[in-house]
Amino acid sequence: MKIVQVCLTTYNGESYIASFLDSLVNQSFEDFEVLVSDDGSSDNTLKIIESYKDRLKIVLYVNPSPTPMGPALNFMKLLSLASGDYIFLADQDDVWLRDKIFLCLDKMKASELTDPDTAKCVFSDYYVVDQDLCVIQKSGLAAVTSSFSVNKLMESVEYTNFVPGCTMMVNRKLIDLAINAGFDTHILMHDWWLVLLGKHHGGLFLYIPESLVMYRQHQHNAV
Repeated sequence: MKIVQVCLTTYNGESYIASFLDSLVNQSFEDFEVLVSDDGSSDNTLKIIESYKDRLKIVLYVNPSPTPMGPALNFMKLLSLASGDYIFLADQDDVWLRDKIFLCLDKMKASELTDPDTAKCVFSDYYVVDQDLCVIQKSGLAAVTSSFSVNKLMESVEYTNFVPGCTMMVNRKLIDLAINAGFDTHILMHDWWLVLLGKHHGGLFLYIPESLVMYRQHQHNAV
């Protein structure tokens, strides 16, 4: 049985973390583990996470340093601790639709039937929502680029990344490439780094046009 893990980084996320964890509890696919790396929260984030341990399989790591790592390095540290075959990237302030994990796994496994050894990333479209989850854009990808395609992503990835990490699921091969390469601190964010590595190592990018994440915009977004 292949292992599915959700990698979630947190930092002072008490306002929205419960709604995200609720969306994990409500997933139609239930056999997954949640790895959490907290970057030194000073609010109630850790207490809220602890309160979900009876409903989710949570493994919690806390940055012992008084200096936060920042979201990109925090994610890369967490990915280095992940042992799963399939890894989802998650943000503390979003909400996942009920079938997100199931549909991404289905897309990945269908591809692996004919090509089990290539580094792969499954990603979807997403809703852009406000702090109260009211929809601003039904298609986040349409909001950032016209006529989105995987080819367009590959052509532009050297200077921009259209795909938020919260929409991504990657396989073990891509995670291992990232760990072995180390993390270039000049790269702005972990998700962009994974896409760049995937492209340069002949990876396969599998797109689900359905919006599977409510990508929350508010005044405290990390990016």
